[in-house]
Amino acid sequence: MLAPKRTHSIKRRLLWTFAVPLIAVAILWAYTSIPIAAPWAEFGYYGKFNQVQRIIHEMPSLSIADHWQHHDVTMEDFSFTITNQDGVTIKIDFWENRPEMRLTKDADIRFYIEGVIAEHMRVAQAKVH
Repeated sequence: MLAPKRTHSIKRRLLWTFAVPLIAVAILWAYTSIPIAAPWAEFGYYGKFNQVQRIIHEMPSLSIADHWQHHDVTMEDFSFTITNQDGVTIKIDFWENRPEMRLTKDADIRFYIEGVIAEHMRVAQAKVH
């Protein structure tokens, strides 16, 4: 009668030693790697895209007219075509291996977006004069 308990204990120990960590790693991998297109998911494949989209939506003077994504093993590049309160259309690009793609804080991304808009308006104003 003692032997079955010991076998059961060994099976349980093996389960906790191998199966549970393996399942945890699989869930973690899926959490960060599987494309989740939900706008609230600011992690994994669509993470940066969703974060930038949310930040643009939070800027009351801007609206998103269109967007583009380069799908590959990772989301390499994406851009938004936005319209400001004056009806001016501006393209905001995020390219792989560029500094803007490495921004992580909302304030830094917002500052980048505002800088692109300001530069676009400056160039447009210079063309008029």
